Amino acid sequence: MTSESDIQAAIRLDFGLRPDLRLFRNNQGLAWTGCIVNRGANTITLGNPRQVRFVLAEGASDLIGIKAATVTPEMLGQTVGVFCAVEVKQRKKYAESHQEKFLDMVQRLGGLCGVARSTDDVEAILRGERLR
Repeated sequence: MTSESDIQAAIRLDFGLRPDLRLFRNNQGLAWTGCIVNRGANTITLGNPRQVRFVLAEGASDLIGIKAATVTPEMLGQTVGVFCAVEVKQRKKYAESHQEKFLDMVQRLGGLCGVARSTDDVEAILRGERLR
């Protein structure tokens, strides 16, 4: 079975050179901060340690970005950016509830979003189809 990392790499490779689209890896993580009390070769002891969580938003998709779109003539033919959110999953895997809530919000506000299990799925999402 193809891993989510492999699917994501294929998506980034296939769509990386499109002039109308930019997708970025949305890294998330957890770190510790505080006053360094002791520093060893492979360890650091912190005083007053605090966790710092790095995340765009709860449930934010694996790939986020922007796609150029030309608006209607009634809007003077300007080009605007449309927010894109792609949640990458393996075949037969589904987005968790907090990830679905993020995708719902993106869709409600006019963005393009969905769950992708292949590069073909990303093409469908960019056409406005909401894949789950």
